[in-house]
Amino acid sequence: MAWLYSFESKEIQKYIMRSDKLKDMVGGSELINQLCDSYLPAALKSMNVANRCDIIAKAAGWARISFAEKQDAELLFSAWPFLVARFAPGLQVIQSLQEIHDGGLPAAIKVSADQLRYARNLVSVSLPEISPLVERNPRTGLAAVAYDERDSYLDRQSIRKRHYTDNASLVGKITGAEAQKKLWPGTMEDIAGDQQSYIAIIHADGNDLGKSLIALGQYLEKHRDKAADIYRGFSNAIEESTVEAVKRAFNLVIDKDFAERKAEFFAARPIVLGGDDLTIIIRADMAFEFTVQFLEQFEICSAAAVSKYLGAFNVSGLPGKLTACAGITLVKSSFPFSQGYELAESLCSYTKKIAKEKSTADGYVPSSFTFHKVTNSLADDYEAVVANEMTVQHGETAKSLSFGPYSVGLSDNLLPRYSDMVELVRVLADFPSGTIRTWISTLYADLNQAAAEFERLLQIAGKEKAAKLKDALTALTGETTDPLWSSTGATPLRDAHEMKGIFRRDVFEKGENNAKR
Repeated sequence: MAWLYSFESKEIQKYIMRSDKLKDMVGGSELINQLCDSYLPAALKSMNVANRCDIIAKAAGWARISFAEKQDAELLFSAWPFLVARFAPGLQVIQSLQEIHDGGLPAAIKVSADQLRYARNLVSVSLPEISPLVERNPRTGLAAVAYDERDSYLDRQSIRKRHYTDNASLVGKITGAEAQKKLWPGTMEDIAGDQQSYIAIIHADGNDLGKSLIALGQYLEKHRDKAADIYRGFSNAIEESTVEAVKRAFNLVIDKDFAERKAEFFAARPIVLGGDDLTIIIRADMAFEFTVQFLEQFEICSAAAVSKYLGAFNVSGLPGKLTACAGITLVKSSFPFSQGYELAESLCSYTKKIAKEKSTADGYVPSSFTFHKVTNSLADDYEAVVANEMTVQHGETAKSLSFGPYSVGLSDNLLPRYSDMVELVRVLADFPSGTIRTWISTLYADLNQAAAEFERLLQIAGKEKAAKLKDALTALTGETTDPLWSSTGATPLRDAHEMKGIFRRDVFEKGENNAKR
């Protein structure tokens, strides 16, 4: 009887981002990336079971492996947590060992997923406990095992990460050439240009993978013998779609900027790239363009990958492509990265929630993103930000300064289009920034006064400029009588004002930044 072994790394993002130093995060990313790409195959080979097992699927930090013999599966089950602890100190893994019964591999994977979901919620204790007399790494709070003159006390986890900082397996997925690994930045300042400049933290995640898994599950009820090939193909399709979309967006945006500026470093650094997940730090003025390119290329690449790996099976109900959503946090380069990442993840979740309610006519969740520029230190949950900072309440009247998500991609949907927002930004370029900023401030104090100031703004602008502004607002809000506000009481003016401050000047001069989308 065959056996299924499954494992997942727990809290990968927390592990990578335990320290806000970019070189520590890069090292953590490399450890996660190499865990399944090279370390797992090497471990199976050293146990002399590599030829008696089948890696069904693997990605960053997780894998599903089938074994013909129970003793081989039990050997990996007993040894793997200890091997991981040596390779990536502090990384927690949860695992499951399930016999493959008459229900076949699909039933075993379902049981295994339930077991892992339960284990994921269990609290893990780190042993041995750190006593009060032990010195700690001030950045991580972990027990110090060495002293570095530049960074004070270092823990074992940080030391291990720094040993892998110069590895290039993760960025190698994008640029390929070994020689180019030195072109990736090592500090936030290398990305931003200086401490006062803004960077963007982008987190993207695929949509509706559950719909694809349901279709595959129904197919496998009648074709159990194809289960391993189906799961392997689906895993490969997701991984290839994400990596290829990032490579294309990199070439169109980051590498192009690098060549034009004749820069020392690429103005970006990927932190997570595996499965359908992407987290990347990028110079702020490239954030929107890169995000749009990635989301659009992800649709295109996923259509090709699904056809390549699963097309021959003719699975009924399987979506022909995948879409993704993203969150963009704009922060100063000195802002705590972990807090900025949590907000980006929250923005992505918010986008997915809204986008699912606006599914396209062909049933796809629209590719879309939401962004937020952080102006204070109390920002980690976007819905709380909307409620506390971007909602104006005057009596029973509530107005919102949050207008996203903004849709991109090839399908028609009910979300505001990013291309329409870019047009509004261009129109606002002819208006004084201070006037718009003053209007936003007035809105918090007095709605009637804000309305009067907006009318005065239109009058001063003249008929032609006022008409362009109204048309640009109407394209987003759908309202002609009072185009400043949508039917739900939201305005895109604040978002457009923030985008205007982030966009490169050539956006207005040359019509770039994906305006046609």
